[in-house]
Amino acid sequence: MVVIGMYGLGDNIYQRSVLREVKEEVYLHTTWPQLYSDLPGIKCVQPKTNLRTQLKNLHLQPASVWHIAPCFPPIRMTYTSSSLRCGSILKAMGSKVGTEPKIFDIPKFPKLDIPKPYAVIRPVTIRSEWYNIARGPEDAYLDTASGILRDNGYHVVSVADICEKEWCKQLPEVDTPYNHGELIFEQLMGLIQNADLVVGGVGWIVPACVASKTPLIVILGGCGGHNSPEKIIDKPMDLQNVNFIFPDNFCMCKDNRHVCNKTISGFEKKFLDAVKELL
Repeated sequence: MVVIGMYGLGDNIYQRSVLREVKEEVYLHTTWPQLYSDLPGIKCVQPKTNLRTQLKNLHLQPASVWHIAPCFPPIRMTYTSSSLRCGSILKAMGSKVGTEPKIFDIPKFPKLDIPKPYAVIRPVTIRSEWYNIARGPEDAYLDTASGILRDNGYHVVSVADICEKEWCKQLPEVDTPYNHGELIFEQLMGLIQNADLVVGGVGWIVPACVASKTPLIVILGGCGGHNSPEKIIDKPMDLQNVNFIFPDNFCMCKDNRHVCNKTISGFEKKFLDAVKELL
């Protein structure tokens, strides 16, 4: 089977759980081969892409990780607004290859030398490559969350890859900022896997934390038609270590450019309650 996979980091974590159930060898076009290093049945094929962070990761890979795909008609791994109308990302992906995921995990990655306990804040970033102002929460809530965690003894780390194609309206004040792509993929995953808590909006941190059993607080923004919990979470993902904080009027639109109302009344108390429930 030849699969042209999705290129997003979070999408690759989702599709890992779907493709590992395929009973034949899978030749997967992927920009994140490290996520499949422990699955011998998945052969990674080097794709062509102009996406910035994906290219950075591809250029770091040794030639030995890549395989040549056989000349079979490929299956394209995608999900759309219509496929999410009555189901989740995982269900939409599984329907492409006729499997149902049973395990949701990722390989183990090395620890970083970060003082414990530490929390990771994922700032709200906007990318020109996939412009979406609707999904993320208000930046101020992440700054507030960082301040609360620091006041309670956490060393707070922020992680992003801001440059001319990706930007942030307001970066949270933290102890250790990695906001300009300082971490390579293995370090990024190790940071997440060994964190005491991760805080951010919907994005790759959701599948990464669930797969790693890392406590996670998701501060929701808008565009709930694509990003509500029932779309981004499904079996076999375990919600035991995840808490969601909803806006007062969670917008269920599917428009990346919609000016959703993201106001969360009493945010500080809701955040503290979410932390207490998890830790």
